[in-house]
Amino acid sequence: MQQPRAAAVELAGAVRRITLPRVLREHVVVASLGGLVLVQWLAIVAFAFTVRHNGWLYYQGGDQLWHWTTAWLVSNGDLPFTTIGFGWPAVLLPLAAVAGPQFLDGLPGIVLLNVLVLMPAAVGMLYALGSRLGGRAVGLGAAVVWVVAPWLTIPLFDHDYHEKWVEQFLPQAVGLTAMPDLPVTLALLLASLLTARALDDDSTWAGAAAGLAAGAAVAVKPSVAIALPAFALALAVAGRWRSLLGAFAGIALPMLALVVWKARGVGYLPAFAAGETHVAAGGVLAPVEKYVDWSLSQLQHIERDLRGEFFSIRLVEVLALGGIIALVRRTVPGAVLLGGSFLLVVVFRAGSPLSSIDNGSFFRYAMPAFPALCVLVASLLLLVPTVGRRLAAAPRAPRPSRRTSLVAVGALAAAFALVLGVTALASPVSAPITVRVASTQPLIPVVDDLHPRLAASGSRIELDWEPVPGTSADTFYRVFRGQGDAMECSTEGDGALYCTLVMQPVGETRETSFAEEPPERGRWVYRVSVASNWLDDTTQGDPTVISEPVEATTR
Repeated sequence: MQQPRAAAVELAGAVRRITLPRVLREHVVVASLGGLVLVQWLAIVAFAFTVRHNGWLYYQGGDQLWHWTTAWLVSNGDLPFTTIGFGWPAVLLPLAAVAGPQFLDGLPGIVLLNVLVLMPAAVGMLYALGSRLGGRAVGLGAAVVWVVAPWLTIPLFDHDYHEKWVEQFLPQAVGLTAMPDLPVTLALLLASLLTARALDDDSTWAGAAAGLAAGAAVAVKPSVAIALPAFALALAVAGRWRSLLGAFAGIALPMLALVVWKARGVGYLPAFAAGETHVAAGGVLAPVEKYVDWSLSQLQHIERDLRGEFFSIRLVEVLALGGIIALVRRTVPGAVLLGGSFLLVVVFRAGSPLSSIDNGSFFRYAMPAFPALCVLVASLLLLVPTVGRRLAAAPRAPRPSRRTSLVAVGALAAAFALVLGVTALASPVSAPITVRVASTQPLIPVVDDLHPRLAASGSRIELDWEPVPGTSADTFYRVFRGQGDAMECSTEGDGALYCTLVMQPVGETRETSFAEEPPERGRWVYRVSVASNWLDDTTQGDPTVISEPVEATTR
């Protein structure tokens, strides 16, 4: 009896010696990631209170109104002219259904979603991606770089560029806006993570999960499709042919949803037509039409401008190239995946005529490449003498389970099937319930809350309206004036009606009344819009909603 009991005690002790360090390591990792998320939240809160803003409203690029208006319309069973992808509006749809047409009413919910959910999710996914490709040290390093890089880069820019980097770009990078750039960055990060898992498991299901995630990124912002060749090449280099086949099958469903979304909203497939509305629609193959409009001279121009504003562009180039070389020591397919996607996004976006350092748009366009750069920078640990050799030789992460792949495929496929169903059931807009105040402005809802009243006394116009209820930011009113129908509308086939006002802004006020003498006698049409901006400056900002028209005749 003593001998078996002694053997059992010895075996239990051996198990404790083996498993305890592993458990401790897991606890250290969880505690480290939790600490990073806490630091991230504290830094964002401190930044939110110190950078200039108007209530919950920080600098935004304007696209947020397209996405919010689209989400609000779809929540009411209407389908707008689908000039944008469906990914971000699909996420915003529940918020828009509750908050209503006014974007500012839903802004706090969007910011909380970004900061409390998406930003921590990025920390976790970066750790998972880095640890799978380079080991736990690289994973933790990538998460650290993601958390601290926004703040460490501030002193590296020229003082004259402070406003554009700190006040205009960083709020988007840390989730204080409703722009789609953070969501598409995380969607592409998820696609990278699932592709990295497929590199370790030549499984059709693992590949399908990666393909669905890549399709989700394209659904949010079609321009990121430029990174997908790197994903396919990485799987091919690793010889994961079943995963590659699954990826092509997986991406088919979101691409089908995008085709239906475009065809129903626009009335045809923009990628296969031409004309003014085709240009406005952006096209299902927007990356081919807009982002392959690339030139070496534009790339050199971006590099020259960035060199004039940043401490050293060579520093970024060396970090990225060094990270690719370092990652090769551990996994060549992983280096192809991250290095290729980073270079494709940055180089093609820098060479696009849409990019500019002067207005800061390049950083927003290149933002989906930032997670890859974080992992590449952390991978430099693999080049450290002795330490790097040990890290490169360390055991790889456990092979992904089939169950995880099945759950990912099921959840993503169900989401895209739901989008297909909603798109098929929604009715394309047939009345001017949304408009653009100018051809370069975003689509905004037409609301009846303002109830404008117009009276003409001789040659003088007097206009008054109901005040809007409180929102998440200070607002003001912008008045528009036009003649005749004061609106141009068009539609193609069975697509949605697309309207642009033919009116001029004639004044801004914080009061609920406005008076003027039009330049000549006749019939005049007026609309009142609610506008706001991050500086609370009445000379800036886009309208967020606009009233129904009212008209009067001056004599």
